[in-house]
Amino acid sequence: AVKRFPSGDGPLLGGVKLYENLPARVQWISEEIAEERGIKGSEGNYEIIVGRHVVVNASEDRVLWHGRYLDIVRLRTPDNIGDLPVIEAKLKV
Repeated sequence: AVKRFPSGDGPLLGGVKLYENLPARVQWISEEIAEERGIKGSEGNYEIIVGRHVVVNASEDRVLWHGRYLDIVRLRTPDNIGDLPVIEAKLKV
């Protein structure tokens, strides 16, 4: 599911689901150590190949995958008609 911020429960905190049950394949690309605010953690890079055209905003939308949210980095739209769109995403742990 692609979900718009904010996350959480309740009518205002639950966000909006933009796409649900969207056919997609998630591919792990790499993992690196990242430091944010003095705390070190791992950051996984993923590519999500989606089954149809989608419109996402990298600053506001996230992808829910197996109960975890992946932050969208960018959407690569296909150059050829037969290719599928790819969402580049990160998982911060």
